[in-house]
Amino acid sequence: MSGNSSTEMGSPDPALIDSMAMRYRHDFGLLPENERESIRTTMRQLWEEATGRGFYRLSPEPSGWQPIEKAPKGVYILIELAGCSIPGVGWIDNYGHAWIHGESYSTPRRWHPLPAREAS
Repeated sequence: MSGNSSTEMGSPDPALIDSMAMRYRHDFGLLPENERESIRTTMRQLWEEATGRGFYRLSPEPSGWQPIEKAPKGVYILIELAGCSIPGVGWIDNYGHAWIHGESYSTPRRWHPLPAREAS
C-alpha cells in the first residue's frame, strides 16, 4: 500500500479503498468482481464523507482576528487584551477570562488561532 491516502486529483488511492473494503468484508478478495466493485463504491463514499468531500462539509478553520465571544475554551490561542497592543499566548476559561502566563485578565478583546506547526 502506498503512503498517500489520496491521489493528486483528490480521489482516494485505490489501495486505500481495497484496504478499507478488506476491513469491512474479510472475504472481500473471494467475492465476485461485481460485488467487490459495489463495496469499493461504498468505501469511496465513506472516504468522501470522512474527508469533507461528500454531503458533510468540514468547517473552515478560522483565520484572522475573531471576536472574543467566539473563542474556543481551554485551548491555547493568541489573545489581545483591551488596552494592550501586543497579543499573548493563552486560553479562555468558562467565565470568559483570559489566562496568559498564569495570570487572569478580564478584558480579552479578540483572539486569533495559533499558527499551524510545521511537520518535522
